[in-house]
Amino acid sequence: MDNIFEEFIPHGIEGFVILLSNQWGETPTANDCKKYVADHDLTMTMLYDPSGASTIYGGMEISMVMDPAAKITFKVQGKWWAGIRNAIEDVLGYNVD
Repeated sequence: MDNIFEEFIPHGIEGFVILLSNQWGETPTANDCKKYVADHDLTMTMLYDPSGASTIYGGMEISMVMDPAAKITFKVQGKWWAGIRNAIEDVLGYNVD
């Protein structure tokens, strides 16, 4: 997962992982977040949602692209890299080769 956004970093794009629940389906804590990072060997920034506010976007894994004003310009449940890549390039206004 870490490698997906690497090519976009020089263009000002950063990826984040948001933990929506812990392994028991409960509201995550900071310790759950640390465990997830360790278990998955992540170097990306890891956030967690203790309030459950992000569940409005669905209960499955979700990917979103936001513009510099934090407006969501693209969202999809599951992994759909081609769509995510196109959405990132739309926000940038150019293709990244």
